[in-house]
Order: sequence, then structure tokens, then C-alpha cells
Amino acid sequence: MMTESDLWRALLSGDIGRAETGFRALRVEGAPINAEVGLFLAAVLRGDRSRATKILEARAATHGDLGLLLWRAAWIGAKNGLERLLDILTDYFDSIGAPPGWRAPIAYGAGHIALVRGDTDAALNAFLAAADGFAAERALYIRTGDEALTSAAVQCLHLLPAETVDRLARIENTVAPPPEWLGKPPDPVQSAPAVMVAADPNYLKTFGAAFTRSLAQAHPDARLHIHLMDGDRATLDSFLCDYGAIGLAQIDGSLSTSDPWPVQKTPVQKAPIYASARFFLAPYLLERLQHPILLLDIDQELRGPIDSLFEIAQRSDFACWRRPDGGPGGYVAAGATAFSPTGGAALARLAGAYIDARLQKEADNLWFVDQAALFRAAHYYESRQSGFRWADFGAVAGSYDALFDHAPESETKRR
Repeated sequence: MMTESDLWRALLSGDIGRAETGFRALRVEGAPINAEVGLFLAAVLRGDRSRATKILEARAATHGDLGLLLWRAAWIGAKNGLERLLDILTDYFDSIGAPPGWRAPIAYGAGHIALVRGDTDAALNAFLAAADGFAAERALYIRTGDEALTSAAVQCLHLLPAETVDRLARIENTVAPPPEWLGKPPDPVQSAPAVMVAADPNYLKTFGAAFTRSLAQAHPDARLHIHLMDGDRATLDSFLCDYGAIGLAQIDGSLSTSDPWPVQKTPVQKAPIYASARFFLAPYLLERLQHPILLLDIDQELRGPIDSLFEIAQRSDFACWRRPDGGPGGYVAAGATAFSPTGGAALARLAGAYIDARLQKEADNLWFVDQAALFRAAHYYESRQSGFRWADFGAVAGSYDALFDHAPESETKRR
């Protein structure tokens, strides 16, 4: 008995008849969507356009999840690096006059392949094409029942066109208002490593102590800056007082005294916005310190020293862990990023303006907006500014999980 993996290998190696027989049996045994994807691809590869179209029509009529079938068919090609399969699917859709939106998963697949091979220019162009398709057929693809499909569509929908990014990059001021500073002003020539985290009162209470202790244990010479959102001065003052003598070289804070997202007057998903807050405020802290800063998630603990990250921050404009298989909203891992007070500050301003622009258009499906903004901003400066240094933490420091212990998803973390 062939397993499903055996069937995919047979299909992709050219043994179409054997694969087709197996997928028919798989459909009977209770794996309908994957079986339908296999049968659809078998028909396309055999050139049986009539059969392929009937499969699509039947799926749409009986299950109403045509977008999921289109996505999984394209993803088979993408995850296996098979550009030829994506081309064959494109030719098929052209031949039947399919709506342009049906090609969105194919464009995403092409972007994935380009990103894995390191061609960020080609990847961005493909993801922008996918964004147009996902937007045209939004009802097909924004499905809460399939996380991978929803994630791909949402990530691409966060991509703004080139002319919009150009306009945002010319904005000289930081879009968020300046915060209220608490604590002793830092010495601008001090060379100690600088770390910034942001939290609301719930996150500060839940994760702040453990994070601060782990940083103090690994780097007692570090300076820690905590930005509090949707809280009051007394809450932040109390935390700074409790942990001010924990062993760090310096700990201070800032407070959003007004809504840092002034254009957003309607209810929105708060958690993704909280995750973006540090990028709105980073330009102010960079100007205040005149020193590179490392921006970290507060809901994690250091496993040990992270000297390699501080060293990379000293010789780059922007640094992050790059994830080539993460898509446009996952390529940059936002849990740990570094910015210089020169090129990095400009990138942070652009990222903040970019997120702000998305908040003007979208009040839901905001996950990945910070990482999409960072990817777009980093690519913008790397491609337009000679000498811009976009470093990959992973190339020197190894894996993210080797350095940080991230809090698990739980009810505690939900906002």
C-alpha cells in the first residue's frame, strides 16, 4: 500500500497513472482535499484540461473551498522548488481563461522559491503579484480553517506598492508622538549594550521580571529600556523601582502619553499592534542614545550571553534572523532585531510609517504586519542605498532558539 508521500513522489517523478490510482483510493479512505489536489495535478500534468476543470468545478460546488485546492496545488510545486510545475499550472489557467486571482498561490509559490534561493528582488515582485490576486479573490483565500493559506494571503496583503513605499520613505518625522521618558537620562557616549522591550501592563506583569533577570544575569553591563503602552506612570515607576537594583548597568523607561497610532480610531486587533510598538518608538531611543539598540520580545528569556548579537549590531545598519522559508511576513523574525542610530533609524521610521499606513486600511488580519514592514523597509534601503548593511544574526549566532527561550502560546499571552 502506497503512502500519501509515496503518491506525491510518484506524481512528481512522472509516474502519473500510478499516482492517480492511489489518489482515487485515498479519496475513498477519507483524505478528500489532498486526494483532490493530487487528482487535479495529475490531470494538469497529463494535459487533460477538461478533467482538471471538472475537478475544480466539483470542489467549488460541493465544498466551497476552491481557494484551498488552488493553494495546496501550487504549494506542492513551491515547497519542492519545482518552478516548472508552477509554469504548467499557469499555462493551464491561461488556457481556460481563469480569473487572475486564481494565480495568486502560484505567484506566492514563485516568491517562496526565489526567497529560498536568496533573490529578494524576484521574491518581492512575485509576492506583490500574489497580493493583487489575493485581494481580487479575498473570499477564496482568507480562511480561518487553514492556517497556512490564511497566513500566506495575510502576509501578501500587507505588501504596499513601490510608489507608496517611496512616499513613506520621504517622511522625515516619526509617525508616533514622542514618549514621556522616565529614569535618568543615559550617557550618550556610554558603550554598554542597549536593549529595548515594549509591553502593556499585562505583559509587563507577566513577563517583565523573568526577562529582566535573564538579561541581568547574562549581561550585567547592559542598559535596558522598557516602553509601556496603555498603562500609567505609576505602573512603570513601580517596575523600575523594583528592578532598578537587579544588577544591570542601567534600567529606564518611557510611556506613551497619547495614542501612538493616531490615525486608528476604530477597534483593532491589539496584540499585533502591541508587537509593532517598539518600531514606532525606536527612532526616539536611537536619537537619545546615539548608540545601536537591540529590540527584543519581552515574553522570552535569555538562555545565556548574546555577545554575538551586540557585536553584529555594532557593525550593521539593521540586523535580524532571516527565515528564507517564512514568506514576506516571516522572512524577518521580529523577536530580535538591531538598529543603528544612522541607517537603522531611517529604516525604523519607514517601518513605523508603513505599519501606520496599513492601520489606515485594515482593522483586522493584522498579524505579520510588523515583519512585513521590516522586510519591505530593509529591502528598500538595501536596494537603494549603497553600503547599507543588512546583517543576518543566524549567519554568526546560530539559531534563535539556542539563545532565547520564548514563552509558549497560552491563555496568558492572549490580549
